[in-house]
Amino acid sequence: MKTIHLLYTILFALAMACSGDDQTQAPEELMDKTGKEGSGEVPELQAVEIDNITTTTAIARGNIVKNGSSPVTERGVCWSVESSPVKEDHNAEASSVKAGGEFMVNLGDLEDNTTYYVRAYAVNEAGTAYGEEQLFKTRTAGLPVVLTDDRYAAGTETAFIRAEITADNGFPITERGVCWSDTPGATVEDNKVPEGDGPGSFRSRIDDLAPDMTYYVRAYATNSKGTAYGDEIEVQTIVKGNVTYTLHKEPDPSPELQEHYQRIEAAMESAADYYNNFTSIEKTLNVYYNPGVPTADGNINGTIRIGSNPSYQRTGTAMHEIMHTVGVGQHWMWNELISDGVYQGENANEILQFMEGDAEAVIKGDGLHFWPYGINGAHEDTGDEMLYITHALIMQGMKKDGLPSN
Repeated sequence: MKTIHLLYTILFALAMACSGDDQTQAPEELMDKTGKEGSGEVPELQAVEIDNITTTTAIARGNIVKNGSSPVTERGVCWSVESSPVKEDHNAEASSVKAGGEFMVNLGDLEDNTTYYVRAYAVNEAGTAYGEEQLFKTRTAGLPVVLTDDRYAAGTETAFIRAEITADNGFPITERGVCWSDTPGATVEDNKVPEGDGPGSFRSRIDDLAPDMTYYVRAYATNSKGTAYGDEIEVQTIVKGNVTYTLHKEPDPSPELQEHYQRIEAAMESAADYYNNFTSIEKTLNVYYNPGVPTADGNINGTIRIGSNPSYQRTGTAMHEIMHTVGVGQHWMWNELISDGVYQGENANEILQFMEGDAEAVIKGDGLHFWPYGINGAHEDTGDEMLYITHALIMQGMKKDGLPSN
């Protein structure tokens, strides 16, 4: 019996010695969230960018700066409702990849009105690396869908914005419009211009701005679920123009002549005001009443002559003649800008297209005039403020297109 007990003792000791390696082996370490695992270098990524956010989807854009010590075998984005997401939370691989390392991922099956933390990731033989964390919030279901046009037209103190409410998501829109601020992130609590209700497209006018300033503007729409905003755009007002005039009068004018002077002075005052507030043009004008002139005329040297017909002693005629003094039909550059009856300058045509809401609209012209909004005769002078404003904005566009005012 002692022999048998000794044998069991020896066998047990041998078994324990043979299993010693397993008993002392440390459990395999899990990769930490900085992406360091194994030997070699993991990839290096930039912070992910998020756009096209809806109630349940978004688009993420990542960029691999360095591949690390071995080729990247997988890239994508991971996300969670908690900070520092990893692949094991939620992930989606890149749906498109560019040669420079940029890639795009479509995020889906998200919850509305929810904040998500998101990181780009990339995998090579050394392990998985993560980019800097970003967060975004999905839209609330039921909010309107708002689009802000990225084009605009601006004078010195006024800007025009276009927008569209494409859907009310089942809840009637009670107010729509644009809001703005001199700092990013404008809301209706800052400044706003309401433009009625319901879905559809609209153009909005913002007044009381400051010259030569940057403003942040976006469209909004409100229903019973809340207020939704379109993308924010930067709007730059222009430097105030300096169009001045002198009306040369005869001493001791007759009552009839005084009436002509009064109409001409009122027309020039109004025309100069539109040019100064909706262009940055500088021009010194000398204005004369000349009964020998059938209508009116203007010269690039700054001379304007206005005849005795009261129909031409109005704002529209004065603006038309100012356009001649700043080059329309008077400077060789005008013939460069008009080709086969169509104006070739990009800026003025963009103003026309924006103001009319017609992407196909173009300015037409000849050796002396342009249309529409050239106010080429008393019959075109409706007295409408928007006629005068659009004329001036187009002239500002022509200035940017290279038409000199001297």
